Amino acid sequence: SVDARRVNIATTARWGQESREQDSALDRETLGGSIRVSRRVSPCTTAFVRLDYEREDFEVIDQELDDWSTGVGASFELRQNLRLRADYNHFEGSGDVSARDYDENRFSLRLSYFSR
Repeated sequence: SVDARRVNIATTARWGQESREQDSALDRETLGGSIRVSRRVSPCTTAFVRLDYEREDFEVIDQELDDWSTGVGASFELRQNLRLRADYNHFEGSGDVSARDYDENRFSLRLSYFSR
């Protein structure tokens, strides 16, 4: 069973429209969303997984781009105001132009200090 007090689910939806005065070929509409599920696995450790998607539509140059990313990670509270976070993320993108296709992996470590 899952203890609901220890699980957090967050979702977002995004829509945007950008217009440029100088270079209208870069005008675009974006649509996307994400979901993130995290769980406190100990008093000092939280693990998470996430999934993101974004579609960009460049109307002037008639091009569409799709970006997907997934990730897993964990956050460790080292002290009351010091946190270490480790992440692995996988990114994939594709579009109407093959030069836009990509597939990459990223690992990151973050050390955060919070003054309280």
